[in-house]
Amino acid sequence: MSKYPNTFLMTPFVLYFGAEALGVSGIIAVVSAGLVHNAEGERSSLANPQLASDLHQLIGLLNDILNSVVFIVLGIMLLRTLLDRSVTYNGSLIWVGIGVALYVANLLARYDYVRLVQRVGNREAWIFALGGIHGAVTFALAFTVAETQVRTADFNLVLMSESLLIILSLIVPTVIFRWLLPKVRIDMDDAARMAVIREQMIEAGIHELWQMPISQEFKEAITFDLRSQNGHTTLRQFLSEWRRMVQHPDYTADQMRELMAIYRHVFQAERNYVEQQYNATAGLSEDSFNQLYREITMAEMVVLEYGA
Repeated sequence: MSKYPNTFLMTPFVLYFGAEALGVSGIIAVVSAGLVHNAEGERSSLANPQLASDLHQLIGLLNDILNSVVFIVLGIMLLRTLLDRSVTYNGSLIWVGIGVALYVANLLARYDYVRLVQRVGNREAWIFALGGIHGAVTFALAFTVAETQVRTADFNLVLMSESLLIILSLIVPTVIFRWLLPKVRIDMDDAARMAVIREQMIEAGIHELWQMPISQEFKEAITFDLRSQNGHTTLRQFLSEWRRMVQHPDYTADQMRELMAIYRHVFQAERNYVEQQYNATAGLSEDSFNQLYREITMAEMVVLEYGA
């Protein structure tokens, strides 16, 4: 994993323009690098957990932004292509047949791969084959040959066929997945049980806190932070705590070390409570347990980062 986030972000641009300068596809180079990076990132994240966490958050944000941009641009390009009268194939509808044939061929190729090579079940193979937008990369690659000696009629045929392929990959799964995908069942009882256990988890940490031989100031400050895990702090309480922190002198190094030790202790108490409930006969589901455990870990990481 790259040591510097700016280097990590610049990698796809360097690869793209470098590949284009060499006369090969920059898009394919970036996609291949992404596959390599995913495998490399999974096995090296613990080498620098802080950097891995920061990159994970950054990648999530960039994915949301860029995915939105891609679909907006794709929609604009499709609309412009379909409305452009010059993008035709001599008035013929041959592009419709080619587009349908491409979609079916793409569908069968994806299905055969996961069914025969990956050895997955029939239903899962069809879900994989139907899922996702097909043809978007090919549509982008088509514009890379616009300045070559390809005839205008052939170029227009590619654009129209690829446009239909993309549209079919959007419409067909929307209809078929309604019956193909299993119904999502939301366990309301588990969600309600998790909310109750989260509240009890916080109370367990607070109870452990007030048993410790520490100053009243630390007890009140940490109690406020623990209750905020569940959003149970009023605006008046927040303003009061904010005013106290602004007027309070900075903690000494010894006080900060003591404070961090207290936080670690109470967060461990919360973990112990959640694990007890998970191991109980009528305890949490595994998903709810993982979510609560992750919340505690993230809260502890934020506090320890502040202490550092």
